[in-house]
Amino acid sequence: MKKIKIFLYKILKYIFSLPNKKKYFLFKKETDYLILENLYELEEIIKIGLNNFKQKEKEIYLYINKKKIDKKYAFDITHFIKDFDKNKIDELLSSPNILNKISDEFNLNISYDHFILRLNLFNSDSPEEFGPKMWHRDNDAVFGQLKFFFILNNLHPNDGGLFYFIPKKDIPDFYKLNSKYSDEEKSNPYNSTSRIKNYDVSKKYKLDDKIISFGNNNSMALVLDTNDTYHKGGYIKKKDSIRIMIQAIYKCNRLSLNIYDKRYRNSIFYNKTKIYLNGLKNRLRVNF
Repeated sequence: MKKIKIFLYKILKYIFSLPNKKKYFLFKKETDYLILENLYELEEIIKIGLNNFKQKEKEIYLYINKKKIDKKYAFDITHFIKDFDKNKIDELLSSPNILNKISDEFNLNISYDHFILRLNLFNSDSPEEFGPKMWHRDNDAVFGQLKFFFILNNLHPNDGGLFYFIPKKDIPDFYKLNSKYSDEEKSNPYNSTSRIKNYDVSKKYKLDDKIISFGNNNSMALVLDTNDTYHKGGYIKKKDSIRIMIQAIYKCNRLSLNIYDKRYRNSIFYNKTKIYLNGLKNRLRVNF
């Protein structure tokens, strides 16, 4: 049964992946992740992002204090960027240089969709085993969606806030991890039982030596297929520590069923098809 499920999973992925391939290779290992570094576009994005943050810092923290409830620790602050600068960041992220590097590495015909500027900060009420600070895969798209992560400010590993992932070569995408949840944890609206506890990754699956950390060097950006790759955000441990990060979406040009397409909101058929196929994909995955 296990082999049959893996076979069906691969068939489903093949159906969605094939129309988006740039080149057809019989034997080509899938790219696990891509590091972009020392690019003009990244240097400009840092300047624009940090300048806008500094100019609006007081307003941003006033906004956060109003929005900060319970365990919330991550905030979308994109709307504080000037419109002119938003357009400039869009231009930089959709530059032929970046698009070609990503497209060639992942062997996919992709296009840039959008970005958000996210601020993560310390919240004493938000434990480490909570939300996206736990291991997870995204369900934004059925297959083929790539996310770009670029941390703008300087981070220190002891402060927390780094980004972590486990390459697909160590956990192939047709495998899944599991965590047990108590009835109390299941009833908590902030918990998602599809997320994997840090304790289990470390002790149950013994994957500590497979984890890659990212974010120490802000001349580098990470591109990851977050639908296939286990990842998590870091736990910010110190009161005055923050993480300012650009997160961008690159989607496949064909058969890209994703939550960012306007049809996901406007078409019941598109919405239900995407949800059904996501569920099917996850049911076909087998325990690691």
